[in-house]
Amino acid sequence: MNKLTGFERFCISSALDMWIKEQEQHIIKAEAAGKRTIIAQGYWKMVGEDLERKITKLTYKKHLEDVR
Repeated sequence: MNKLTGFERFCISSALDMWIKEQEQHIIKAEAAGKRTIIAQGYWKMVGEDLERKITKLTYKKHLEDVR
């Protein structure tokens, strides 16, 4: 399997952050409309943190040094 460069990691992480915010907004809007959602607030953030750890493992170590 190929490793990710710093730029690729940045792109994926940015897209993941936008997606998490969008999903959280859907939950907030649904609850404000009186709907009961199956997924609670904070779930997507938890999933995102897990994915972020996996993305970090797939990134070249030398590219991670630039981020830290």
